[in-house]
Amino acid sequence: MRRVRVEVTAEDIVKGEPKDHCFCPLALACKRAGIRSPVVENYSLESEDGNAALADEACDFVHDFDLGRPVKPFSFEVELSS
Repeated sequence: MRRVRVEVTAEDIVKGEPKDHCFCPLALACKRAGIRSPVVENYSLESEDGNAALADEACDFVHDFDLGRPVKPFSFEVELSS
């Protein structure tokens, strides 16, 4: 297992696409954190580096972002299973 800290920035939020599994702010932040080919779907992260369940805060962020609600930068950790 590999633990990765992911920082979702204001830039990720501006560039992110709602309901886009590969270009949402979380996926963009995961790419910057060195996670290869991240896909955020069904409140989990799938990637070439392994899969992970998302923390509750990350799930809430995705839900709010997809509904067009205001969101703020935050950070979270994922533990990738290989």
